[in-house]
Amino acid sequence: MNGEPLLIDRGGHDEALARLAAERLRRGDFASAFRFADRRCRLGAADALDFLLRSESARGAGLEALARADLVRALDLDPTHRAVLRFVLQWGHRDEKLIAARAAIDDPACGLDLLRLALAEVFAEGTPAILRLQTIAGRLTGWAAWRAGEAPDLLERRDPCTTTLLTPAPQHPLRLEGVEAVDLSLDPEGLAGVTLRCRGRHVASWAAAPEAPAAARATQSARLWVIVPVYEDFAATRACLTAAMAQLDEVGGRVVVVDDASPNAALSGWLDINAASGRLELIRNPENLGFAASVNRALSICDGGDVILLNADALPPRGVFARLAALSRAAPDVGALTPLSNNGETCSFPIPNACSPLPGEREVARLDALARQANGDLLIDLPNGIGFCLYITRACLDAVGPLPEVYGRGYYEDVEFCLRAREKGFRTVCAAGVYVGHAGSLSFGAEKRRLVVRNMQALRSRFPGHEAECAAFLRADPLNRARAALERLDAPLRPFRLIVAALGADAADAEAEAAGFAADAPAPLICRYDPQQRLATLRGPAGVSPQSLEFDLSEPRGFDALGKWLVRLRLTGITLFFSHALPAPLLAMLPRLGELELAIAGLEWFARPPRPERTCQHLADAQPCPACAHALSDCPDTAQRLRFWQEAAGAGATLRPLDQMTAYVARRLFPQARVLSPPDVAAFTPQVEGGRVLGLLSPQPEAGADALALSLAHALRRRGDPALLVVFGACLDDFAAMAPGNVLVTGPVEEAQLPDLVAAHGVTELMSGSRTRHFGRLDALAAACRLPRASFDWSSGALPFHSAELALDPRLCDRKTAERVADWLAARRAMDSEARARNESA
Repeated sequence: MNGEPLLIDRGGHDEALARLAAERLRRGDFASAFRFADRRCRLGAADALDFLLRSESARGAGLEALARADLVRALDLDPTHRAVLRFVLQWGHRDEKLIAARAAIDDPACGLDLLRLALAEVFAEGTPAILRLQTIAGRLTGWAAWRAGEAPDLLERRDPCTTTLLTPAPQHPLRLEGVEAVDLSLDPEGLAGVTLRCRGRHVASWAAAPEAPAAARATQSARLWVIVPVYEDFAATRACLTAAMAQLDEVGGRVVVVDDASPNAALSGWLDINAASGRLELIRNPENLGFAASVNRALSICDGGDVILLNADALPPRGVFARLAALSRAAPDVGALTPLSNNGETCSFPIPNACSPLPGEREVARLDALARQANGDLLIDLPNGIGFCLYITRACLDAVGPLPEVYGRGYYEDVEFCLRAREKGFRTVCAAGVYVGHAGSLSFGAEKRRLVVRNMQALRSRFPGHEAECAAFLRADPLNRARAALERLDAPLRPFRLIVAALGADAADAEAEAAGFAADAPAPLICRYDPQQRLATLRGPAGVSPQSLEFDLSEPRGFDALGKWLVRLRLTGITLFFSHALPAPLLAMLPRLGELELAIAGLEWFARPPRPERTCQHLADAQPCPACAHALSDCPDTAQRLRFWQEAAGAGATLRPLDQMTAYVARRLFPQARVLSPPDVAAFTPQVEGGRVLGLLSPQPEAGADALALSLAHALRRRGDPALLVVFGACLDDFAAMAPGNVLVTGPVEEAQLPDLVAAHGVTELMSGSRTRHFGRLDALAAACRLPRASFDWSSGALPFHSAELALDPRLCDRKTAERVADWLAARRAMDSEARARNESA
């Protein structure tokens, strides 16, 4: 670190991290490169190149698992970036290399070196030949590559057809071992396509973009047209069209299906049968045109009437077309409507922008009925509609015109249409009282991400302000009230265990508690209370309702509403993370809902930490001064805090400490109470090497952790000690914590990532930034990494510490604590040096 000034430049911090990581990587200082790149990736707006930089830093440091994970992440974020493709082709696994190779070959501006790597990969996987052509300056130019030993010919499909025997170019830049290549230049006039054949077998082809053939006009008019482009997945498509056709009569509608050159014979046959019976209009594309072009072909036969664009994997319940039609007339400026869905991006329920599994047909109908009951005719403005089920009024369609076809096979043409509609004065809204199921991603499979990234870049260039508007919409989340209204009516049937905590450290511990639930156990339901807003929120596990429920506890009816909703659940028990911030009516309500246990996550309820070091009477003395020693017992609210626990324990409430330290204190304070045993931590022998990098756990930003980190940093600086302090988590002010120059704050870290991250940062000792919390986290992490810990010992020596570890008196002020830790690090480093010297002399 060496006091790097760029690191604490608040204005250019992100850029400085990337620059410092790249510089250290070039120097071969992989450990430092990883530290900078890792923090960059944890700050929020990291892109594919940031993860690629961390991947290379990890690889240089010998951290192959982390390097691979970041390489996959970079490919997922941007599977079109050439730098990403190059490194994936070098280091990726087989499937990832093939994805990267195809992306590179499809890129007309791909460089020669990258193209050669890509060709080598696809030919190694058995591809017989590749043909790439594009129109440049009135000529169709490109190249063909094939396996050596073949004698391919090129068939030009025109009138008349011509066949040319291809002769390999010995000096062609794409010629590889076992692969021949040649440049091509063809006249595009009248050329329908080109086929490369080896021994009479078609091995590669190119087709001109087909002109959409004229389609027969519909035989009858309609008030509503439902347009469904189809390609694959017979079962999902049949379910979608069956549900759509069942509700046409009530809206005077017609279904127009566009078969986009489907390879599925069963699907094509089923469409033929239904078209022959008059149940739907069928248009067939001679070549695969993609979503926008297919929709536009259908629009060309739709005279009058509104239009619904419906994905073939959507599941519309009975009656939704009629309700969308009615809602479209709510105001003359309503141009496009999107319903709620399990997979509807911003309109997703229960979690926005998350894909939940497609419910069955009956469940979709039930959720639709609940949405109607909860939200009725509520319309909420959106930045753009979502094309899985997009209702477009005729007025809007006539004003805007057809879908843009610049996005190729799919993704974002619906967004641009809606943005153009808004420019014309129309609104795009969510119909919060309507719910439509949507499977999602059945059409494109693994190709989706590349299409999304490519088209996102095109949309960004055409509508540069849209991304910021979407981000603001997500932060404001105006759909939250609509989701919450639905959840109030829909009490889940599955069993839950209620976990209650106030915002802050307790809520973080409650989330960690919920994350540890077994898959076959009752699902955790967390009730978080915000004492400032006096608001209680209920959240189920990921993907499980509720996710948006809020109850205003500033007045009695809020407690009544919360209690009535909870009493409808199948609660198997309640875990309370007690806090004086929790309102008394809530605490009184809980025992009536089920068996109650009190979780002891920390010791701040039984004792307060010592006063700041400025009040310490003897800073030079290693022992706590009288002021420090008495600080633990003379706080006016300590007795009141302890009284609650004594009353709860005396009333028979089960106490569940989360770690060995809090268990010891609980048993000493409440000898008559039922105290559950905390999780065991396996015994281990800490590693000998040490004194170089101290890892400080800070799962939640708190003033005490920041102050302790600064005291540690200054103590090491005063001594000239080279040890580095890495804070795993976040500080209240990261820049102030890193100002001494020997501190790095990683940024937020998921608990499951900690062991790998501790190893990646080269940590030699561990410590918690809190005096009263996180003992269990520290113990488990130390055991997983086989590292010694410095920990505040509230047992006065009753609990065991290894000889390599440091038991700290919790009465010591921060400065005295820091001096003791610095002594410990120096002693461990000296022992390490002596051991090395003995080994070398031996």
